[in-house]
Amino acid sequence: MPKEVLLVALAVAVVLGAVQARRGSRRRDPERAYAAGNAAFAEQAFSDAVGHYSRAVGLTPGFVPAFVKRGMARLSASEFDEARADFDRAAALDPRSSEAYFGRGVLHWVQGRSAEAAPDLAKAVELDPDDKLYYDRLSTALYESKRDSEVEGVYRKAYETDHGRDWALWGWLEAIHARDDYPSLQAVCESLSAQGPASAALSYHLGLLAFHDARMEDTRRYVEDALRLDPDQTPTYANAMLATAYKSLGDSEQAARYRRRLEAATGGAP
Repeated sequence: MPKEVLLVALAVAVVLGAVQARRGSRRRDPERAYAAGNAAFAEQAFSDAVGHYSRAVGLTPGFVPAFVKRGMARLSASEFDEARADFDRAAALDPRSSEAYFGRGVLHWVQGRSAEAAPDLAKAVELDPDDKLYYDRLSTALYESKRDSEVEGVYRKAYETDHGRDWALWGWLEAIHARDDYPSLQAVCESLSAQGPASAALSYHLGLLAFHDARMEDTRRYVEDALRLDPDQTPTYANAMLATAYKSLGDSEQAARYRRRLEAATGGAP
């Protein structure tokens, strides 16, 4: 290859490389702005976060996560109308975005519109059935909308779809207990007991049933099993039940032990 041709080829390669580098940098710019927004959001610098997310969507108008996060930043800054516009835009761009529906549902809930929040939160659950936070927010909205009976179905479906979701079992059984429906709770617990090994949620609710019937030895056994299986998830009320059970069984030392644990957990409140 003649020397002149080689030099031209090298020059063209250098120019093309520079062009591609600029293009790559431009492609990365929205992600950089998005990352900067996330960092600002984490620091609760919501105005700065909005600015970064706005740059991201300005460079890439279809950047759905940036619309969602800008909506969350605006929601956190009480800019409700602007937040609603961002969540609406994200849902329109990607109807499969669970985050867009969740954000809009939380927006409704924050503004005291639980009945309007529930459909969006239910849609978020439908699109991402593994996110516990979605279920918890949906159940809150349903309770506040006087739709208590629907909460049980939400958590039951989550658990029956995947028995590994222990949090869903807690939610299901707690929803039954919340309406003081002890016969239904008894039936469900018996059915679950026949299906497999005990879990903290099942043991705790079997203990609640025993406590309700004044079967103190069973209360002690089941509730202590729950604490052994999952001490973090088992409610503080477990200590109150055990203090009462041990007192009834004549073991004042153990009763005092669980009273102290209850007081430590509640700051001395009854």
